[in-house]
Amino acid sequence: MSDSSSRNYVIRFQPEGKTEEEYKSVSTFNIERYKCGLIAGDYIRLKTDMDSYQAGEIFCVLSGAQEDPTCLWVRDKKGEDIECDDEPGIFEYFEKVI
Repeated sequence: MSDSSSRNYVIRFQPEGKTEEEYKSVSTFNIERYKCGLIAGDYIRLKTDMDSYQAGEIFCVLSGAQEDPTCLWVRDKKGEDIECDDEPGIFEYFEKVI
């Protein structure tokens, strides 16, 4: 489930012990299991309307990147990749489709 072609991006971070921010390219997506329990290839359903998405829409969980461990990636039905927070609170908005 690792289609990372459209997800290459750069993150800004503050290295420990340094005063200036640094930038890091993110292009390898090899995390298959997220901390919240979702696994790349799972499908999740939106519980309530959110932004331009309607309740009931289905998203596919994509693989994640070690360089950006708090980011959970999903793909909508149009093929657009969306980032969410990898935390248990994601289940307030989504439910896993079995």
